[in-house]
Amino acid sequence: MKKIFRSIGLIILLSTGIIVLIGQLHVTASPYIKANINIKVDKGFVVAKEILYSGNIPSTLTFNLPVNVSFFFALGEDGKVLAKAWNGGKITFSTTGQRNITLYFVYVNEGLKITDDNKLVFGIELPLAPAETGVDAALVVDANTIGNVSSINLTINGYETPLMYPYNKSNILLDAGQTAIFQLKIDVENQESWPVAYLKRIVKPLEPGILLIIDELELENYGLRTLSELQLKLPKGASIIEVRSKIVKFLRGSTYGGFKVKKNSNETLVTIYLPVYINRQSKTHLIVEYKIPLSEGETGVVASILHNPGIPLLGFEVKFSPSDRFSIITNWVKEHVEIVEGQHAFILHEGVPNIPDIMPVEEVLVEAKVSFDLFELYKPYIVSLILLALIASAIAVAYRFIGVKQLKEAKVRVLEEARLRPVIDRIEDFVSIVEAEIDLLRSIEKGEIKRSKAATRLRALRRTISLEDRRLREAVAKTPKPYREGLEAAIEEVYTALNKLEEVIKRNYLRRRGRRPLVDLRTYWRALEDALRKLEEETSRLKENLF
Repeated sequence: MKKIFRSIGLIILLSTGIIVLIGQLHVTASPYIKANINIKVDKGFVVAKEILYSGNIPSTLTFNLPVNVSFFFALGEDGKVLAKAWNGGKITFSTTGQRNITLYFVYVNEGLKITDDNKLVFGIELPLAPAETGVDAALVVDANTIGNVSSINLTINGYETPLMYPYNKSNILLDAGQTAIFQLKIDVENQESWPVAYLKRIVKPLEPGILLIIDELELENYGLRTLSELQLKLPKGASIIEVRSKIVKFLRGSTYGGFKVKKNSNETLVTIYLPVYINRQSKTHLIVEYKIPLSEGETGVVASILHNPGIPLLGFEVKFSPSDRFSIITNWVKEHVEIVEGQHAFILHEGVPNIPDIMPVEEVLVEAKVSFDLFELYKPYIVSLILLALIASAIAVAYRFIGVKQLKEAKVRVLEEARLRPVIDRIEDFVSIVEAEIDLLRSIEKGEIKRSKAATRLRALRRTISLEDRRLREAVAKTPKPYREGLEAAIEEVYTALNKLEEVIKRNYLRRRGRRPLVDLRTYWRALEDALRKLEEETSRLKENLF
């Protein structure tokens, strides 16, 4: 009997051990899920595509994204977006009901520049294994669009391993939460230009149903070939207002310094022919202004304002023009970008490159829900019309009282001008003749003219001045008393100062023979200048009354 119990106990013990061993074998046999990883190096950006396709995919996946991952998103097997994020950070999302998951890690950085020896050398850190499970992956590195991969060094958990050629047959094993650091060296053979840009976008309401967008691009060429033209992609229905640089406005046409627009059912293409070519690693600025229509959405009027212009973006900043005429609400922006409190603005520190055929365009966009208050929008115009009506009424009422007075004042001004205009003309003629004699006296003083010739010209000028002086005094005598006294005094002062100066110069320079005397004429010249200045002031008073 004891033997029977011993046998039963031994069987139970062996069964328990086998069950535990099988459980342990199951746990240790499948700690990894299968994956395919494709790293594509393109012109100005890198996209790592990871497909988790076999094994027990956990119900949630968590990734700690480094800041060098500009953009991350995950797609389910039905193509719907499960998660998306910008500029690093921790992200967790549900995978319930999904048999395979596609992950995209997008890398855009200034480090993707070609060196002087036509090589592209850079490092990229990719968290390819989620925190919940390890990954057993087949790795492909593709740089066919730009050249050939010459070397790859892979660092995992501090251990560096050079990958061997061909790079489409590499396998890597990552434990849960591990990050792979790739150091790539590529021989660049693509001779095209590679435009990349920083984008600053301003959004303004133009009218109900229309938004104005101003894109300012700080454009740089990462490629080998000179950049001579640029193609931008704008939303469907966009209408170009203006294309310009900081100093040149572009014209429509296919010549350099121009642009042309082509529209299709999905987008608007703008080809810009640059007036100045952009060499490798050189920069320029472009400003594109255009209108986009608003459309009816589930929650009201919406517009997509985070569209990519069709080139890799190193930075993307969007600002709404401050206004009380509209409000903007965003769907999921606050989760992924920095909101500038107190302003109609949010900032994306790094933007989304142009990645065709990866995900639906609408998933990359942010819809701004714009609500217009029509009264607030048109209030300035309504107020202006009311004010204009009131002003017109006031003018009509006051015209009969003001009109007669204005007519009388106009008649007085006409009579005043008829009386004062001849006086002003006489003064100007008198001053011009005095200035002619001053020039002659200067020449005599400097010895620049012969005595006989100087005496003849001086006599002629003296006769003319005497005649003009007499005519001027007759005209001044007819002016109103407040002006007449000042003018007569100023004219007399000019005439006296001129006579004294003329007499001194004639006595010492024309009548005297032999060596020229050393006579100080500064006092006489200063007196004449002061007299002319006084006459000019009196004339200005007269003109002020006239005009």
